[in-house]
Amino acid sequence: MHGSFARALSGEVEPGPGEGRLSGGSPRYRIYETADGRFLSVAPLEEKFWRTFCATIGLDAERIAELGEGADLISEIAAILGRKTCAEWMALFQGKDVCVEPVRGVKEVLNDAHFNTRAVFEQKLETVADGTFAALPVPLAKDLRRC
Repeated sequence: MHGSFARALSGEVEPGPGEGRLSGGSPRYRIYETADGRFLSVAPLEEKFWRTFCATIGLDAERIAELGEGADLISEIAAILGRKTCAEWMALFQGKDVCVEPVRGVKEVLNDAHFNTRAVFEQKLETVADGTFAALPVPLAKDLRRC
């Protein structure tokens, strides 16, 4: 993100969706749909993560070389990931050193064990109409906060 921002500020053309490495142009950094209509956020940019990702989905080096790292490979990965549900893929990726996570909805995030253990959404705000909702945490350095 910082690189894209710096390039745009320096006068370079800002990449649009699907053009830059971190904005969907790379098969290594995209969101792919699964068989159940859910989505996986895939980000194995580093070679060690990429190799593990490809091995897990059954994509061999010869096929990658044949397709190149552009639109054809993106389509191939999309087709492969579209064959299983999100849960099936996450079971296969479980315990592997690879950067893949399901795209979660708000309710899933609010009920996620990782966030609940850390009490991320512990603070509540009251509504005018009888109810409360989770307050979003603002991660500012203490010296930037004014209370």
